[in-house]
Formats: sequence, C-alpha cells, structure tokens
Amino acid sequence: MRHDIDNHIYAMEGLLDRGDFQDAKDYIHRLSEQDKAAVPFADCRNTVIASYLEKKREDIISEGITLETDLHLPADLNVSNPDLICIYGNMLDNAIEACRNMDNAKIILETQYDVPYLSISCSNTISGTVREKKRRIPELERGIGMTILAGLAKQYDGRYTYRSENGMFHTEIILKNK
Repeated sequence: MRHDIDNHIYAMEGLLDRGDFQDAKDYIHRLSEQDKAAVPFADCRNTVIASYLEKKREDIISEGITLETDLHLPADLNVSNPDLICIYGNMLDNAIEACRNMDNAKIILETQYDVPYLSISCSNTISGTVREKKRRIPELERGIGMTILAGLAKQYDGRYTYRSENGMFHTEIILKNK
C-alpha cells in the first residue's frame, strides 16, 4: 500500500511540476473517489469483520437489495470474532431472506461503539406483517437465530431486541465490552 501511495504522490508531483494543475486536481479527485469505492467499510477496523461484511455485501447486492451502512468498529474488542460473525450473519441472513424477491428492498446495518458498549443494529424492509416462516430444515424449529442472539446478549451483559413498524423489521443487540 505504501508503494502505491508513493507512486500516486510521485505522479501528482510530476503534474504539479509541469504546471498541469487541473490534471493534478482531476487525478486527486479520481483517486479519492476510487478509494471510497474500494473501502466500503473504512470505519470497521476489525479486518475479519470487514472482510466478512464485504463478501456479504456482494451477496446482498446480487439479490438486488440496497445496503446502507454506518459501521464504527474498533480493531480490538473483548467480543470474539466468532461471536461477531454469528451476530452479523444471523442479522444479515434473516434480512436477506425477508427482502428476497421484494421491490425496493433495503437493509440498513449500523454498528457503534461507545465505551464500553457495542451496538449492532439491522433494519430491513418487510412486506405486510411479520409472518411465521417456513422451516428450512423440517426437524429444526424456526427462530434459533433469535435464541442465539439473545444468548450472546446475555453472555456479554447486554440486551437483544426486535420489533416491526412502518414496513421495517428492526433488530438490535447491545454487548458490554468486558
């Protein structure tokens, strides 16, 4: 990355030395836009979670669902990465399932860390009211993900809530970073 940055600076210096100020300005603008597009989770400092979310983002977009994010996650927490993957995975998989084959479907994922609490929320459009889902595996009950999230909230001295209102389903988990 340092090598690339050095090369970009070198190119801009060359343009400025030649007096090509507009070209230098255009180059900086294009580079800035490229950087924003390449790092959709720039404020997610946890590389494991950022990588997971980037792959999940591709799945969401391929389903024709709009994804809005506001993620602020530090690199080091006492909440384990497997637990975080479990949380994001359950929330996003359920949101994708609810939005599938729906016009104007949208998922909003937010993560905030205010010492010592980590808050992860996910909202998604729904059609009508929340209804009983079909079982994916006949032998298993539905709602296991909610039980898992509630258990993680308890494990981290937090809380798990969900509600449906105004055409959106909202779920939030708050964990204490012990």
